[in-house]
Amino acid sequence: MSKKYVRNPSLLLQPMGTVSTKQIVSETFPNCSVREWNGKDDEGMVFGFAVEISLKLIELEQVVYLLDVSPYVDNAQVAALLRMGKFYSTCSEMLNMGKKLCCVVVTPFITPSANKVCESANVKVLLSNGK
Repeated sequence: MSKKYVRNPSLLLQPMGTVSTKQIVSETFPNCSVREWNGKDDEGMVFGFAVEISLKLIELEQVVYLLDVSPYVDNAQVAALLRMGKFYSTCSEMLNMGKKLCCVVVTPFITPSANKVCESANVKVLLSNGK
């Protein structure tokens, strides 16, 4: 039996169908650009096996934002995002430069349990219309 997930109005930060991903990122991080970072996870820190990791980052003076854009977010995706953040922190010079890492999820839908995990792990959730 499959579970049905219903959008929970209490989770919405913006009205659905009105804000695109590009618009919400540019409004949240004005005058910033998204860059891509790639690294090889030889030890399997993120997924349990060796894999190339590709991340979207927004860098400000003292903070690096790890950006995950997805049409659907559940607990597994949040856990993977947190592991990717840990992997990036160990592979980059970010910590040596005194920068803090913060994770941001842009999605039109997040499960209630994943939203709770995001709150407890200080992951910022930005809801979009999925475009």
